[in-house]
Amino acid sequence: MLVAGVPVRRWLIVRGDVSLVRPKQDGAIVNKAAYMVIGIDLDGSKDVLSMWFGENESAKSWLSVLNELKTREVQDIPITCVDNLTGFSQAIAACYPQAEI
Repeated sequence: MLVAGVPVRRWLIVRGDVSLVRPKQDGAIVNKAAYMVIGIDLDGSKDVLSMWFGENESAKSWLSVLNELKTREVQDIPITCVDNLTGFSQAIAACYPQAEI
């Protein structure tokens, strides 16, 4: 697919997950949530689409992550792969109504 003459990759599957990390901040070790979104294209190639850091994992934070991702590069997600966090599926449905969850 081309947008303004530039090839655009289409992601067939997008997987979102959070890892809890303990970075040093202001001289103290703190807990943070590292949000990672990985896309798998039609050829099976995997790429990290983006990574965000937050205070903790929540459906509200995922909604912000998905909205930002949509404004940047991912306009359509046919299939999503997620854990069972309460509200995560609703956040996906709000941003990508056609996605299979």
